[in-house]
Amino acid sequence: MGAGSDLTDEQEERVEALEDVLLTPQTAPDGVFTDMETQVGGGGEPISTSLNLTGVTPPGACADLIEQINTQQAPGLGGALAQYEVDPAAVTGLAGSQAGAFGMVAVTDDGTDLLAPFGKLADTCGTFGDPDGVEAAFTKVPGVPDAVHIALGNSGMDTALFTMTVGGVTDGDELVYLGMVGLDEEIAAETLRAQVEAFEARER
Repeated sequence: MGAGSDLTDEQEERVEALEDVLLTPQTAPDGVFTDMETQVGGGGEPISTSLNLTGVTPPGACADLIEQINTQQAPGLGGALAQYEVDPAAVTGLAGSQAGAFGMVAVTDDGTDLLAPFGKLADTCGTFGDPDGVEAAFTKVPGVPDAVHIALGNSGMDTALFTMTVGGVTDGDELVYLGMVGLDEEIAAETLRAQVEAFEARER
């Protein structure tokens, strides 16, 4: 979404109210976020999602679902994006400088549920990969139906090489999304639940 705005006053008020729903370093649990930058986007640009995996090749239905996530979009009426820096203490595996988080709240023109496919990933993808090489494990996020935790690692290793927790919720024509890379699974799940709860508690 771009920074330009072609919104009516009412739409601008909705977007501003949604922006207040985004977690901040002050409201995120356990100080997981240390800094954030936000950008408000105007209407007229599509809202889209993405899920990029490297080092593994998803099979069949899993590949189709990831392709859906990477190509789906909905006409947008505005939204707000947040880029977060994360507390190094919350980082797991070998993520290092790759660790970070990205949040989005948005209003769609047609109420498309862009988050539902994320909720199908754990059942559709499960665990796949090379038993003697890199494996990917997709698991559910407790308390957030439309979300998934992904761990990539070498078979037999206790520590994942790469972790990602992504998802959110759609409510009518409004949605919230949070993606976190390299964070401890339990911390990421707690943070995502906190973001969804803040969204669901918003005034409408």
